[in-house]
Amino acid sequence: MPSGPHCVQGVEQGSDTTKKYALRDSVGSHIPYKAARAYLDIPHTEGVLLRANILRIFEIMKNHLQKNVQLVQLMSSDADQV
Repeated sequence: MPSGPHCVQGVEQGSDTTKKYALRDSVGSHIPYKAARAYLDIPHTEGVLLRANILRIFEIMKNHLQKNVQLVQLMSSDADQV
């Protein structure tokens, strides 16, 4: 899931993979709004439309949550460990 850096008391936390792929604005910015907007506005190329992909992921998550699947179950992954 695309997200900004996760910081606790000004120190970035998370796995190396999470840190590598965090959406970031300019150096020193703690709020990744411009980066998130740019991610969603990337033009459709080579069959990939990131905006449509992320909206589909959210739709699927919403459907699971409405069926009482726990969020931690949906979001838990060992993908960072690979």
